[in-house]
Amino acid sequence: MKCPRCGNELRRSTKGPNYGLCDNCRKKYKWLEKVTARETTPSKKTSKKGPIISTIIIGIIILAGIYAITPKKQSDEYKSISLPAYSLINQSDYVREGEKCQGYRIVANTDITDEEIMAIYNKITSNDEYKYHTLWFYENENDLTIPFATLDDEIKADGKPTIDR
Repeated sequence: MKCPRCGNELRRSTKGPNYGLCDNCRKKYKWLEKVTARETTPSKKTSKKGPIISTIIIGIIILAGIYAITPKKQSDEYKSISLPAYSLINQSDYVREGEKCQGYRIVANTDITDEEIMAIYNKITSNDEYKYHTLWFYENENDLTIPFATLDDEIKADGKPTIDR
């Protein structure tokens, strides 16, 4: 055993074998037996599953949060409705609340139902990355002054577009 102060080898005391003496420092220290690796009891191995499970749970919570705040496209309820005849005349970008949005001018028959308007909306907007959309429906391609119907998904907070006629 070595002296904790100077590092010299301690010699065992003849008066008290539980003590070691340093000839350099002239100090007495409690003698500690050297413990070999075989004499030690195996310590419990720490589990590495805890941090992994915690990381997975945190990841799931983050993904659920991202999913919850991501704007959703309309459900499949209008996809089963057959699309009426329509023509997409033009489209234009606009900005609303700092977000890039898209407007569409569409020619269709005036007897189109709200469900058919929603089916057109789903078809046109299903693959774009715009936050908001406005669809203006006109009767005649040569007269785009007053639409007979307008679909606007900016207005409602419940995620369902508003159709005005």
